[in-house]
Amino acid sequence: MKLTERYIQLCRDLADAGYVWNPRPGDWILDITDESIGMLTTYIEQPERLRAVNIQIPYGLQIHDLLLERKCSRVDLSGGARWDDRVGVQLYECDAAAIKANEDEEALAALVIDFQRFGT
Repeated sequence: MKLTERYIQLCRDLADAGYVWNPRPGDWILDITDESIGMLTTYIEQPERLRAVNIQIPYGLQIHDLLLERKCSRVDLSGGARWDDRVGVQLYECDAAAIKANEDEEALAALVIDFQRFGT
């Protein structure tokens, strides 16, 4: 995971599109009150209180698992990739340079579009 301004904005966009995450140890989070980034190290008894002032920064398998849960598919294209939604309509496409630079960010972009298109 390479955190860029775009990556953080995509995390915000994902939350704005209705994604509600179940906080668990190991999750990276962005505190929206002071823009700090941290990692959860313990189980949270009242996740709604944590979600009120934090958004998740999903990465790696978390993103890919969410895409799979939503029945999105990835198609490799000459080093680049395209993500399709549950009915086979293209969500997002990027070239090989973008994948090489930050694959998680590109997958997150597809996930955000799927949430914006279909909601929760």
